[in-house]
Amino acid sequence: MRQSQRGCQQSYRQILTEFSAWIPIIASEQSLSDQQTDEIVTETLMAVHRKIGSCNPNRPILPWLMALAIYKGDQVK
Repeated sequence: MRQSQRGCQQSYRQILTEFSAWIPIIASEQSLSDQQTDEIVTETLMAVHRKIGSCNPNRPILPWLMALAIYKGDQVK
């Protein structure tokens, strides 16, 4: 995460790839359609892009990602 926050494009792409795998799993807990899940993935990745500076790299990343995905899921419903 630190490297991504410092502008490393390779690290940033890796994080987005990993997050793209986790977000549908998080969204599956919300009982949404496939279309809604796809929308949550897109919206969450956009939020990650906008909010990456707010992520504390000294803390676990998954709870931060889950909070973003759940918030976006609530907006989609």
